[in-house]
Amino acid sequence: KRKSLISILSKKNKENKLFVFEDFQNKIIKTKEFYKIVKKFDLLNSLLVLDKNSKSNIELSTRNISSIKVTLIEYLNIFDLLKFKKIIFTISSIKKLEEKYLND
Repeated sequence: KRKSLISILSKKNKENKLFVFEDFQNKIIKTKEFYKIVKKFDLLNSLLVLDKNSKSNIELSTRNISSIKVTLIEYLNIFDLLKFKKIIFTISSIKKLEEKYLND
């Protein structure tokens, strides 16, 4: 599982389909506000891998955008990585990913 996850993430990175955002510190409640971010960075058909704080801050604004899935780093899986064209991490979720997979 670990090798396949690293392989998929490497491939996405080479294809420029892997993004890292700052943690979402402020609440975004309106879908319209979050959709502006999606359009600006062309993030339709994306998987957002977040830490708990970021997820709670943007959860309400993302649930009505059908082409975006939000998940916590603990629930990251191979199927979702393959299903979605773009993968977006927050800085905190990258750190947790490193702890989980690179320190074994």
